[in-house]
Amino acid sequence: MSKKNTTNNRSVISSVHWEDLLNEFLLWKSAQGIAKRTLDDYTFHVNQFFSRFPDAWGDFPTLRKCLLAYLAELKAPATKNLRLTYLKAFFGWCVTEGYLPDNPAAGIKRAKDEGRIRHISL
Repeated sequence: MSKKNTTNNRSVISSVHWEDLLNEFLLWKSAQGIAKRTLDDYTFHVNQFFSRFPDAWGDFPTLRKCLLAYLAELKAPATKNLRLTYLKAFFGWCVTEGYLPDNPAAGIKRAKDEGRIRHISL
């Protein structure tokens, strides 16, 4: 598999398809002893993002824009945080392996969960 292009262009994304990278990422995680449920969650969240934004893997600015739009959808804080956690890990691995110039999820903070009000009887 060819890795990223050798140019210093921040907009360059590897020509390797994201699905192939996901399979390699899952194999790497599996070799680390990650639980099957966690592997399934990575698969679900990455596939969900790319099914919602199928053209996101074109160039880095497009990927970043699509990720921001995805995370901006009206969802509960816990849902946003799960999406961010799994996608940030996958994209971070892509950077480490040289498939992406930068992590498009870098700098995005977790959503603050306001918690639930619980009434306690006197």
